[in-house]
Amino acid sequence: MTVIFGVTYDNGAMVGADQQRHHGITLASGGKAKKTVVMTTKAVVAKAGIGPDADYIFDEARKLIGDRDLDAADVADIFEQLAPAVLERARKVHGHLPTTPLHFIVSGITKGEPSIHALQTEIQERTDATGAGQVMALGVRKETNSRAGELVYTAAWKDSGVISLDLNKWAADLMEEEHAAKSYSVDYPMDFALVRLGQAVEERHYPNRPTEAFSVQFIPK
Repeated sequence: MTVIFGVTYDNGAMVGADQQRHHGITLASGGKAKKTVVMTTKAVVAKAGIGPDADYIFDEARKLIGDRDLDAADVADIFEQLAPAVLERARKVHGHLPTTPLHFIVSGITKGEPSIHALQTEIQERTDATGAGQVMALGVRKETNSRAGELVYTAAWKDSGVISLDLNKWAADLMEEEHAAKSYSVDYPMDFALVRLGQAVEERHYPNRPTEAFSVQFIPK
């Protein structure tokens, strides 16, 4: 398992994740891997669970996307369609995975608006939100998502009616709480993939806790 997280802000959205992988039984390190993937100019995805045995889902999704520049909600539909078979295949290959979750967060632009979509394959649960100021996170704790929302208050400020959010501080604080809970499961490096309306997707990589602020208009005036 890992931690994946995303937010929407004024004219954009981000998805992020740590890079730690580990063995599900021994808890030994499984090395590092990038878990954020750009699918279209309007959709970026982060995956948590099952590790490399589920990475092929990105190739399967690309086959269905083809040359279409799909919105984030449409990409979430594709991952929701593909994920159950990926989880079932992993369970057949590894008999010790009866309760291993497979999560995705898709962030980006849908119908011209920022949107974010969380998929929890094992329990067949999907959460969708549109507009700036949305937060979602899935990780190693039951309270991961609620903590992601609470940590906004420590990384955001209001000025002239606009609420800005330091994405670097918010994500690092969340990730480090997850690391403290299960250090073998969550650790640096950390990756972001950011979608902005009418711009190329930006990817950021942090080997350690970022020292500079990276702020966005979380909730516009």
